[in-house]
Amino acid sequence: MHKCLPTRSVLSSRDDSPSPICVRCEKQQETFIHVFQCKCQQNKANHRQCIAKLRQNLRRALTHPLIVNAVDMLLTGFHMGRKSPYARPPLRDATKIRAVEQVYRQQQCLGAEALARGFISRNWMVVQNLCDQTQDKEHKNVGWIRKFIKSIWVYSYEMWGLRCKQTYASSKENEENLNRQELLLLEIENNSRVLIISTRCALLDVKI
Repeated sequence: MHKCLPTRSVLSSRDDSPSPICVRCEKQQETFIHVFQCKCQQNKANHRQCIAKLRQNLRRALTHPLIVNAVDMLLTGFHMGRKSPYARPPLRDATKIRAVEQVYRQQQCLGAEALARGFISRNWMVVQNLCDQTQDKEHKNVGWIRKFIKSIWVYSYEMWGLRCKQTYASSKENEENLNRQELLLLEIENNSRVLIISTRCALLDVKI
């Protein structure tokens, strides 16, 4: 998905293009990572809004609360530009907590940036199975992992959309931005359908 984002650093490499400097903070080049980590107050509010929607989407997908909180911590750490240790909740089920902590560390090895792009450790699905004791797990795996990855893509899409609203002023620029967003949303939908057929598309094995 990151290849679809026309950040100012990407646009500046073309002829007659604007400065690569972020217009929100006016301090750093606007790269894919900077879209999430920009230190301006607007972006902090953007992250809170998008994380709230991400948590809502994950809950609708029947994601276990331990996983919801872990993904929140990973993306919040990415937003702040740092790796945060896993904060263990005060629960009695130590087995589930250890499993979530392990996959949390695995995802940190991949990088939270990879998570924002939808690349995840396949052990998220293992942990979801451990936490979800219902039957018919094989059928649920396909649907759950598709919704899990799509929820993360939507987080990134929403962060980009809010950035564009705050960056572009003219009606022409806004119209071009909306066209790009429609294409990006269409790609999210198409990729999520592919995941119904093959759940391996965005899953990575990681050893720590």
